[in-house]
Amino acid sequence: MTIVFVNKYFPPFNASTSHLLWDLASHMAREHDVHVVTGSTPYVAEDAGLCPPRNETMANIKVRRVWCLGSTRKTVAGRLADYASFFVGASLRMLRHRNADVLVVMTTPPLLAIPGALASRLGRARLILWNMDTYPDAMLAQGMVRGTQWTYGVLSRLAEKGYRACERIIVLDEPMAQRLQDHGVPRATISVSPNWDRAIAGAEERPLRPPASIQFRQDLGAAPDSVVFLYFGNYGLAQDTAALYEGIRHVVAHNERAVFAFVGGGKALPAFKNFVARDVGLVSIKTSFNGVGTPSKTYALLAAGLPLLLVGSPACEVTRILALGQCGVQVGEDDAAGFARACEAYLDDPARRLAEGRSAWRLFTERYEMSKVVPRLASLITRPSGTGNVNTP
Repeated sequence: MTIVFVNKYFPPFNASTSHLLWDLASHMAREHDVHVVTGSTPYVAEDAGLCPPRNETMANIKVRRVWCLGSTRKTVAGRLADYASFFVGASLRMLRHRNADVLVVMTTPPLLAIPGALASRLGRARLILWNMDTYPDAMLAQGMVRGTQWTYGVLSRLAEKGYRACERIIVLDEPMAQRLQDHGVPRATISVSPNWDRAIAGAEERPLRPPASIQFRQDLGAAPDSVVFLYFGNYGLAQDTAALYEGIRHVVAHNERAVFAFVGGGKALPAFKNFVARDVGLVSIKTSFNGVGTPSKTYALLAAGLPLLLVGSPACEVTRILALGQCGVQVGEDDAAGFARACEAYLDDPARRLAEGRSAWRLFTERYEMSKVVPRLASLITRPSGTGNVNTP
């Protein structure tokens, strides 16, 4: 079976979708003819010096990198130009792959299902959307557009046109499935399959040790008896909540043993780093982003055997995960006092940290470890329409 994936990012460039696509494509390339259409420019500045070849084969995956305007990504206009250049190049490549068995488009950039639909119509490829972010809802949640604007209306109609052309749409969770149903997508077209992470070497022992390694603590300058609250990954507009700012201000003022470590990037991180100098695992997602996306760091924190402290809605997917695994606590995005109380409860209760860390590890190995999720997702992609969906167990 010939399967073509389309996404702006793929190794050696670093991005969450890049790593997820690599795991899935390399798994499927063991049995199928797998192609990846991707971009030639990086997502993070640290990868700026990488110049991979335009065409190469990696782990039996045939990779084609289309030209992109990557040098101007520092501005919004530059990023749009970078995405637009990839969109055009990827659209032309999809037309060349119109007779593949399956064409899988992702959402970086959005609306790739539109040219995918044309390629599918002109050939015989079955079109599948792997929906990492829901558009244009993501733009609405970030305040880039308003629901009453004509721009939002046009983008909604385009997105819905792409949705209708897909034989199957794979989403990350039930809130995202509901978002698509609100856009008129029949539930029978939607399958739920979560993201994942890889098992960490020795992580089965990790809940028996302090939440962060000795070296990590030394790098932070943290005392041996401190409790590190770890946030890593992108910290952007979807995570920028009042509870984190005010709650951390209170905790660090009253608890010398509390250390907050923020490792990653994102638009809101520089200002936040100026506020806090310095781990449980922290996850933040605004209520307006429910169904728009799920923080990938959730699975990495579970894999590390850390209890999770979520700042977000009781209706979001991460709250469901916490309840499922009994491995953390949720507080509202504006509940600074609740966030401070939750931090102090973890500071004062090492037995709870240990128990919830073990629960997090068990939940990860049972449901979210790569070897559990990827084969199910692969079978979903190769499964013809009308033969049922694969959903989160």
